[in-house]
Amino acid sequence: MEGTITYDALGWIVVFIIIVAVGVFAAIALKSLNQLLKNLNALIEKNMEHLNRIIPNVSAISGDSVVIVGDLRKTVDETGRALDVITRTATETVLNFNKTADRVGGYAVLIGELTKILVDVFKTEKLR
Repeated sequence: MEGTITYDALGWIVVFIIIVAVGVFAAIALKSLNQLLKNLNALIEKNMEHLNRIIPNVSAISGDSVVIVGDLRKTVDETGRALDVITRTATETVLNFNKTADRVGGYAVLIGELTKILVDVFKTEKLR
């Protein structure tokens, strides 16, 4: 028994095999999608009570969030300004302390020199 197959018939066989493969893939994908939708539906039904409480309040929650973010932004700005003032004040205090310390050091040197002069004066008077 001999048989021949034409290129035309071979092409139709290949097309048929491709269509069958795509159909099997589509069936598997649809089955997976169906399972996913069932799980999603079960999850929604399980949490329906929570969703019914949350959904009406979403706009209020988002409005409150905007107000909170605005207040937080103002607070951060005020804190930044306060820190700038504190930094400037601390810098000025340190500079004034350094100036005062320099003056006290100068006075100490002056008092030391005066003491030295007085000691020298009394020494020379005792020696006479």
